[in-house]
Amino acid sequence: MPGDAMKSSLKDYSWTLQKRSLALLRGNSLMSLKGLSALLFLHDISAVGTSTM
Repeated sequence: MPGDAMKSSLKDYSWTLQKRSLALLRGNSLMSLKGLSALLFLHDISAVGTSTM
């Protein structure tokens, strides 16, 4: 069935994407954590700045 083949290839593709994103997350976890904390820090500063103005 062509539909089944398409489904299986889509499943394989999504699984490959999942594995790749997991590897990326694992590799960049420290960097992304630093980036997230920096973003939150900047957001807090901007929120404080706008509230005090």
